Amino acid sequence: GHGNDVYCVCPSPNGRLIASACKAQSAGAAAVWVWEVGSWKAIAQLPGHTLTVTQLEFSPNGQLLLSGSRDRSFSIWRVPETYAAANGSSAADTANNAAAAAAADGGEGCFALVVRLQKA
Repeated sequence: GHGNDVYCVCPSPNGRLIASACKAQSAGAAAVWVWEVGSWKAIAQLPGHTLTVTQLEFSPNGQLLLSGSRDRSFSIWRVPETYAAANGSSAADTANNAAAAAAADGGEGCFALVVRLQKA
């Protein structure tokens, strides 16, 4: 998990995911971690920031994750469809679909960076 104190946490709207970030003084510690609720397995580490991520928020439909950092940047990530889907799939279906999606994506977890903006 995180190597430092957790600074912020945000649940996805459907309750399947938790995104978290810790205090960071370097890019190596500034990744956003995404956890699967229930198994508490880390399913993704989202790099891109160089200092502490202070804000995390999922979009109301759960398809996007926003992160804002003390490095004066923000990133928007696309959440894999298997995790963003509305409540209704069983945990086994979600796990099977996520495994298939990860395999199709080369095992990268399927979180795609949509945009990253930084103040000059």
